[in-house]
Amino acid sequence: MDGNDCALRPAAQAEPRWARDDCTNLALALTLAGTSVATKAALLPPAFSSPIESARWLVRLALVAAGDVCFACALAAMCALLARLLAARPRAANWLAPFRAVRLTSYCLAALYAVASVPMFKVLLAPFTVRLVSLAGGPGMMKSSIVNHLSPAMIAAAVGVLAAVLLAPGLLGRLSWFRRLVNPPRSVCLAGAALLAVYATASYLYIHSEWTDPKRWERRLTQNPHAVLLASCLVELGKAEPFTQPFHFDEIDESDFRRPGEGSERPDAASGVAERPRNVLLIILESTAAEYLSVYGAPYPTTPHLERLAAANGIVYENMYAQAPASWKSLVGLMASTYCRPDWRSIVGDCPDFEVPLLPEVLARHGWRNCFLHAGYWDWRGGEEFLKRRGVQTLVDARHLPSPPLNSWGTSDRAMFRSALDWIDANQGHPFFVCACTIETHHPYWPGDNPIDFGVDDEEFNRYLNALRTTDENIHWMVEELARRGLLASTLVAVTADHGESFGQHDERVHGYGVYEPSVHVPLVLIHPGLAGLARRDRAVRQHIDLPPTLLGLLGLSPPAQWQGRDLLAPAGPPRKAYFYSVADQVVLGLRDGSFKYHLHVDTGLEELFDLSSDPGERVNLAARRPELLRRYKRCVGGFVKFQREFLEQHGGRRMVATTANGRR
Repeated sequence: MDGNDCALRPAAQAEPRWARDDCTNLALALTLAGTSVATKAALLPPAFSSPIESARWLVRLALVAAGDVCFACALAAMCALLARLLAARPRAANWLAPFRAVRLTSYCLAALYAVASVPMFKVLLAPFTVRLVSLAGGPGMMKSSIVNHLSPAMIAAAVGVLAAVLLAPGLLGRLSWFRRLVNPPRSVCLAGAALLAVYATASYLYIHSEWTDPKRWERRLTQNPHAVLLASCLVELGKAEPFTQPFHFDEIDESDFRRPGEGSERPDAASGVAERPRNVLLIILESTAAEYLSVYGAPYPTTPHLERLAAANGIVYENMYAQAPASWKSLVGLMASTYCRPDWRSIVGDCPDFEVPLLPEVLARHGWRNCFLHAGYWDWRGGEEFLKRRGVQTLVDARHLPSPPLNSWGTSDRAMFRSALDWIDANQGHPFFVCACTIETHHPYWPGDNPIDFGVDDEEFNRYLNALRTTDENIHWMVEELARRGLLASTLVAVTADHGESFGQHDERVHGYGVYEPSVHVPLVLIHPGLAGLARRDRAVRQHIDLPPTLLGLLGLSPPAQWQGRDLLAPAGPPRKAYFYSVADQVVLGLRDGSFKYHLHVDTGLEELFDLSSDPGERVNLAARRPELLRRYKRCVGGFVKFQREFLEQHGGRRMVATTANGRR
């Protein structure tokens, strides 16, 4: 029987031309609605210990599934209207067959996407958007992160749902009571529409009155994943330049960025250094927050080797911040000492005329040879061309390493470090700069060959902690190999991270969705015998853009005038703020000033203020208690956006929407 033959032949002959389409459409809509509700049920924690708990669970399910039911009803109404319009016009009869094919395909894709939203939500704790696709560099790169959650049960569910969508019209069409639902009396239609409106309105009012925090995971779960994805596409299509962000500030304070002399320290600024290094090994750890490392006081024994190295000849920077929880944005801060674009566009992939010198360019001009290695892929987001055009002499990534892929994100970190040593051994007579970027701590996290139980309830978190432990062992191995070659005394080892990672804090997972401490507070450890006479711990507020001038200062070189960072070993000046932002979905701007940390959620206007000295977990929002600080900090992040956009336009960034006070653009 054809999927559109929703009733038996004799009954169908007496029906209007559009009746069979309405019957099919209703069957498809019910299947989609049932599938969507089932996916929300799969994401809700079970609570069936008593009849009362079961009833509460059903109420929660009804609340979080309201958007999905409304989406299925809206899709059904649109398809029914189109079917009737086509059936009512004889000239449009030729369009009925293509319309039915498109309709069936749409319902199949919608049902499959509902099933796919389960692992997506488990990974992200938020619905998927086109902005996230852009941020991640395409769906192919994310394959391993998603596939890791595709259990046999999930695959079976997808196959079952697809079969249900294809078979439902024919099976339900055989039932007389179902056929009578297709064209009910007008009073029944009005009553059904009223009930749906009451259900949707009551759910909306409860959700926004009781689940007031927009970041709360239950509130995120109430969003229909189809509507969120489609809305994000429409928003970007409606912009003159997709993936950019307009900003409106009543007042702007640029004083933090227009101070003369910033970033222009002399080569002798690294006072107190007993002996300068000749070489630099910069290790950039993937998705590594400071709070998970035992060298930063974490309760997990993740970095015993790094602790020993830092205690002997190192400095641990306790308050280092990434400019953004995204690798391709962090790369600009770590290499060009420059804040990146505060939107979804990137200097790496979208600004080919960017003219601020990179660290390898400066070093190459002074005789340092350089090699950039990545256990992942440099061609992601245009990184390969960006680095090749800007002084990088040797690029090595997972495509060149003699190791099988671990997942879609890359291959073995140890293989990458071995390749770094091979490159160093090829010419030890010249000073070198090596940048080595790891990948094993990226989701879905590679736990190593002999993982241990860290005693945490979250399986992914346990894998992550094991990945950190393996990374620490790789760093130890690399340092020992440098020592065996007689290079350790002449080589500065710098260990930092591109950004952090979240495991449920503030209802966030992985990275990119916010600027809370797990996302932007990253490690920085400098290790070299010449640092032995300096303080072992630095508690000042620091940021990624400060690392390039620090490395140059230790080598006795001056930073370019365009750089925005400040040498960490220069004589202490006035305390500085750290600025950061996230753009995975919505834009969040933030800063750290002493013990205070400020967040501005641009789209919603939500402001958060935390005192990290008494509230390191960022649990108590002081916004209502300190309005004067809120006004000052909002002016500061406004100044940051305005200054940086003007700076990038002057230095080869593509034209962006300007930001001024009073919202004028």
